[in-house]
Amino acid sequence: MTGAGEQITKTLLAKTCMDIFSSEDDTTLAANKVLDKFISSPLLRTYDGRHAGYIAVKLNPTVDVSEMDDDSDKDKSQQKDNKAPRIGEFIFAHTTKTMGVAFMSVQDNKPT
Repeated sequence: MTGAGEQITKTLLAKTCMDIFSSEDDTTLAANKVLDKFISSPLLRTYDGRHAGYIAVKLNPTVDVSEMDDDSDKDKSQQKDNKAPRIGEFIFAHTTKTMGVAFMSVQDNKPT
């Protein structure tokens, strides 16, 4: 979470984010629900602006290796019991005009 800490705390935005992402399969819909709930919170009625943003990583259930393509770049030596590593989604959203976001994996030479 980033933004106006008092607004984020008053609305329990981190908890709301976890609750919504835990119950919603569509991450785009979940991202919009989180911000809509924040923006429309009656606890923020005295504020001129609503300032918050978040970065989330949603891990999908472990995938069965037999369902993966043979061309997969997954390291099969790290797989156990015919299961592949979890696959995740990187999600970010914000109510502000800008929010800096960067990410990098172990395979990358520099951040994106």
